[in-house]
Amino acid sequence: MSNNNSWANFDETVMNEIEEASVAKVSEGFKQPESGIYAVSIMSAYLRKTDSGAEMFELVMQTKDENQMKWSTCTKSGDAKGNKSTWTVQDRHSDFTKKKYGVGTEVPLPGYQELAQLFASFGSKMKDEQPDMGQIEHRDTVIDAKIFKGLTGKKLQVCVQQFEEEYNGEVSVKLDYQMFIDLEGNNEKGEPMEEKFTKKINKTPLRKMKVTAPVVATGSETAASTGW
Repeated sequence: MSNNNSWANFDETVMNEIEEASVAKVSEGFKQPESGIYAVSIMSAYLRKTDSGAEMFELVMQTKDENQMKWSTCTKSGDAKGNKSTWTVQDRHSDFTKKKYGVGTEVPLPGYQELAQLFASFGSKMKDEQPDMGQIEHRDTVIDAKIFKGLTGKKLQVCVQQFEEEYNGEVSVKLDYQMFIDLEGNNEKGEPMEEKFTKKINKTPLRKMKVTAPVVATGSETAASTGW
């Protein structure tokens, strides 16, 4: 395998730090099964380029009843943002973020944290799994991609929760991939998570949108806003 196909020239020291972090990051999948925990087998895993130049990690999984689930996350920003594996903390970010990292700090994209947890769920590490260039079918089109052939057949569990989302005035149900755990139900630190997540899902199987009351303008406010 050529080093030219490795992880976006990502700094190994930072990658090692990510491996140690416990992550429960939300990402969207295309299937909408019920909220819960699913044992899956990896069918394919690959890195692809988007039209904007961003790099996406794509994961196709299959459940025991042969239903497919898909998940993706960004590992490099687009051309306009310099194709970076990190983002820069700025003054416009929240006080919590600025205090945690410090303004001007380069922070790894959330995609790497998600992937660290994914790989740990089947006993591996990002730096130990390198892709090879090849072609693969993506959304009914064959594309050039960096393919992780060694991940095919790996088994893990995914924790998912349904949620409501509004787009163009229409509400639809989407799926959050909240956590990757091993077949024994533990996270990358060996902590039991299956029971905790099941309790959470039983309490809130569908995360509903927050409904806000419409703002009713007073007569003076209406006059000011309309110019009358």
